[in-house]
Amino acid sequence: MRYSSRIQAKNLSPIVFGTIAVGLLASPLQAQQQISAADQEYFEAKIRPILIDYCYECHGGDDATKGSLDLTTKKASLEGGQAGPGIVPNDPGKSWVIKRIKDLGDPMPPAGKDEVPEALVSELESWIRRGAPDPRTGKSA
Repeated sequence: MRYSSRIQAKNLSPIVFGTIAVGLLASPLQAQQQISAADQEYFEAKIRPILIDYCYECHGGDDATKGSLDLTTKKASLEGGQAGPGIVPNDPGKSWVIKRIKDLGDPMPPAGKDEVPEALVSELESWIRRGAPDPRTGKSA
């Protein structure tokens, strides 16, 4: 009897280890998917209106995805378009959205559209520096 319980314990070790490993690996993914109520409120009050007012006309999904950049979902914003990721959490300098808004030679939004005020650009940069917490999972707007 003692021998069989050793075998059972030995056989369970990989299962227990695997379960713990999966749990540890899944925790960061769950943390990325869930954001605090304060971050969600901040996004809805500050960030989504900027995207709606200055970006969605050309990068609002479906037929409005110039440069293959769709900014209507978190996933699409992170994946980006032809030129690269639209949003790079923690790094506004690598985020295509910020690069293009600040590009004086070929700015976004394009000529004839309202320019994004510097205060709103700073708001976007601050949000990205904070990790770009984003509650969007499906279509927004």
